[in-house]
Amino acid sequence: MRPIRLEIEGLQSFREKQIIDFETLTEHGLFGIFGETGSGKSTILDALTLALYGNVVRIKDTQEDKLIDLLNIGSEKMMVVYEFFIGEDRYLVERVFPKKKNKKELGQSKASFVVNGQIIADKVNEVNSCIGEIIGLSMDDFTRSVVLPQGKFSEFLKLTGKEKRDMLERVFGLEEYGKKLMKKLSEEKGEKEREVAALNNIILGKGDVTPEELQGKKEEFKKLRSRKEALVEKLEVFMKEYSEKEEIYKLLTEREDLSKEKTSLLSHKEEAEYNEEKIKKGEKSAQVRDFFSKLSKCEEDIKRCQDSLQNLEKEISDKENELKNLSDAVTNLENTEMDLIEEDRGILLDPDKYEAVNNGVHKGKVLLELNSELDQLTDKISGEENRLKLLEKEEKENETNLRKVDDELEALGNEDISLLEKLGNQIVVLTGERKEVELLDGDLKFLEKKLSESKERKSALEKALLLKEEELKKAREAKEGQMAWEIAKDLKDGEPCPVCGSKDHPHVAKTAEVSAEDKHIEGIEAEKKAIEQDLYRIDLAKISSELEDKKSQLNGRNLSDIDAEIERMKKKSEEIKIKNSEIKKQKDELTELKNKFSTEKSLLAEKNKNSQNLIKNLKDSDEDKMRKKNFIKAELDKTVPEYMSDEFWMEALNESLIEMKAMERDQLRIKKELADLRSEISIKGKLEKKLKEELHVIESRSSGIKGALREKKSQADLYRVESEEKMEIFGFVSKNEVEESFLENNEMETLKEWIKEYQDKCERNRISLNNLDKKIGGRIITKSQWEGLQNGKIELENQKKDLDGKIVLLEKSIGDMEKLLEEVGNLKKELGSKKKQFDLLEDLSKLFQGNAFVEYLAVTRLRSIVANAARRLTRITNGKYSLAIDESANFLVVDNFNGGERRRSSTLSGGETFLVSLSLALALSNQIQLKGRSQLEFFFLDEGFGTLDSSLLDRVITSLETLKNQEKLKVGIITHVEDIKERVPRKLEVYAAVPGERGSKIEMV
Repeated sequence: MRPIRLEIEGLQSFREKQIIDFETLTEHGLFGIFGETGSGKSTILDALTLALYGNVVRIKDTQEDKLIDLLNIGSEKMMVVYEFFIGEDRYLVERVFPKKKNKKELGQSKASFVVNGQIIADKVNEVNSCIGEIIGLSMDDFTRSVVLPQGKFSEFLKLTGKEKRDMLERVFGLEEYGKKLMKKLSEEKGEKEREVAALNNIILGKGDVTPEELQGKKEEFKKLRSRKEALVEKLEVFMKEYSEKEEIYKLLTEREDLSKEKTSLLSHKEEAEYNEEKIKKGEKSAQVRDFFSKLSKCEEDIKRCQDSLQNLEKEISDKENELKNLSDAVTNLENTEMDLIEEDRGILLDPDKYEAVNNGVHKGKVLLELNSELDQLTDKISGEENRLKLLEKEEKENETNLRKVDDELEALGNEDISLLEKLGNQIVVLTGERKEVELLDGDLKFLEKKLSESKERKSALEKALLLKEEELKKAREAKEGQMAWEIAKDLKDGEPCPVCGSKDHPHVAKTAEVSAEDKHIEGIEAEKKAIEQDLYRIDLAKISSELEDKKSQLNGRNLSDIDAEIERMKKKSEEIKIKNSEIKKQKDELTELKNKFSTEKSLLAEKNKNSQNLIKNLKDSDEDKMRKKNFIKAELDKTVPEYMSDEFWMEALNESLIEMKAMERDQLRIKKELADLRSEISIKGKLEKKLKEELHVIESRSSGIKGALREKKSQADLYRVESEEKMEIFGFVSKNEVEESFLENNEMETLKEWIKEYQDKCERNRISLNNLDKKIGGRIITKSQWEGLQNGKIELENQKKDLDGKIVLLEKSIGDMEKLLEEVGNLKKELGSKKKQFDLLEDLSKLFQGNAFVEYLAVTRLRSIVANAARRLTRITNGKYSLAIDESANFLVVDNFNGGERRRSSTLSGGETFLVSLSLALALSNQIQLKGRSQLEFFFLDEGFGTLDSSLLDRVITSLETLKNQEKLKVGIITHVEDIKERVPRKLEVYAAVPGERGSKIEMV
């Protein structure tokens, strides 16, 4: 075991969590834990044992103290976490001991055990079991040899008698040679005793078979075999004759069947001839129908050609009418085109004059519009300046409103969120506790019901077991009575009894009233065993323990108290929520008002800016329009000087412009109409050309169809003549007769297959009859003769079967007798072997009785430890002291400087006791193995250095340094002796708790 990390919280003087980094602390092998008396040094060892075993030495050894006394007065829980290596595996054990609310006692402890990052156990009992398996030492052994707290350092030295033997038995793993071995020997001896009794019963139940009886059976078997051989020879001669007669009888039977078949075939001859004639007529009809089919197809083609020709002639007529109408329309369009050209020539419009008039009218209109726009701009500028003054006044009022809202928000304050969150967390915790209590209540009810049902079932099973034992006893007595009767019924006066050997039989067993089969007894034993197994599975102690465990976890808590507390907190939470809601509502209203004023402020600022920009833009526009007005006025003065003084001139210009625009519109209309006409003439010309081409194609198709029609009519006449000729040749009078004689392909094939099958059957029948006549050769056997032969065969076979049955039964009887003789012989050999094994186990039980063997092994191992401790003690004391044991395995200190005088450990002074105990503890720790795993690899001691002078102290420290160099052992010293600090490379300072401020704290130096 290599320590990695230890966490302590709430244990004795350690109030706040303290963490010890053992990897750093033990890197040089030797380390020390220093501090004032009462600072909490020894509590570190208590934390180690508490983490591993869930207890500490000072509590375990007293009746008055409890774990609650170890809880720091200012803490609500004790927690220890210990992490360590064993070999390559990393282990972590954590234990938490919470304090019950308002009570001076601890609640249900919690524990977890982690191996290489995976949780292996999370219940206290499971964790304790895992630790016991991994460490391999009880807490007492651990504190006597590995971690030595105050008061335990010299305990191993002073142990005597049974306590020392029990500890050595656990430490050296000798349990399997002590009580376990005795238990195993007892079980084996009992098993062998039962096996010997069972074999005796089996041999007795097998009965007795003599070799003479077996020989008589074999002679009888030999006679039966001879009779069977004679019968088999007779049967072979008979079967030869039987086979010949059987063949003739089968041939005659087969010929009779073929004759019947021939008669049946002749009855279908007329039907066959009719079908042949029907097939011939159908084949002729098919040839004639072929010409009818061709003629019909030609007539259909002629009809299609005539219909197509009629459609094409109509289409040609329609196309010719359409072409004539199109030609007339083109002529009309060309006449309209000439009329429009003449109309365009009659319109006289001067372009230069039109442009001058148009320009003068346009500029005059612009000038009038500019005068109107300038008047409007002047009005707009005046109105916008008045609006700007109003906006500035509104901005000042908005600023005052915003300041007022800010003051009201500041006076309102904030909602109490933290208290609400705290209450919410408390409700969540209480709800979780309620669920836990509810589950525990359910578990309690279930376990109480289970305990009651288990008690009732156990009582019922115990009664059933008593009944089965009584039934088994009766069955065995009946079996013994039956076996006695089986032996007694064959006893004769003057002949020896096969059991006792006596020739006198005064009390012969009577007929057994009840027959007890072995299977029946085995069935009762199986039922008894099943009941015992059911009883074994009912663990009332475990259920009671679980029930107490659940009650302990419940710890007086009830649902009504928890519900009342939850309801109180919810009510308080609701009150805070209502208050917060009111504050929030007022804040939201003020915030909304503030946002409204802020928005208005932004809008007013934007409007102010826009108004200023608008005034500027209006003034700029006014200046631009004035410049434009002056420019246009100057232009008009040059071109039309009378305009400014004579309004009549402007009216004349307008009238001229209207006339010119009307002339311009007429010219544009004529141009558009001419373009549309010419486009339509072009389209109709193309359409006329296309119609002529289509007409040509249709006429060509009509000519082709007329030629095909003439050809089809000629072909139809030819097919009509040929079909009439075929009808005359094949003797058909009419087309209806041809159709009636026609056969479909499947019908034709069916008739042909029927005729072929009929002809094949006739031929096969003829050939088979000829062959059978040759085979029979005139031989005859009547039915009565054949039946006589069959009866003779059956009689001989029955005789053989009867003999075979007798031979099989006799052969089985002989085999059973031989097997029984062999089994009884083997059982007697096995019985002798079992008796020898039982005698050997009896001798071993006597030899190992009283734990003498365990004591011998323990003392042998102890001598090795004492030799190791003696070497250490001699080195520490410069050869003055050594260590030995007497015949009773008590420790003796050898004073080498006083003639080798031996003293008991009880006579040693305090310093001498420390040196001897240290040497012995180091030797013992060095020998301990973790049940086949790695060595412990560390050693703690917590007392004794104050009794040593400086010289001895120096030698002890030197010895400890040798340990860490030679044996790679991590050694920890807990002391307040200042001289040791200088010799220790790594130090852990423990500072005493400060009342009212903090608990003990540690610091690595």
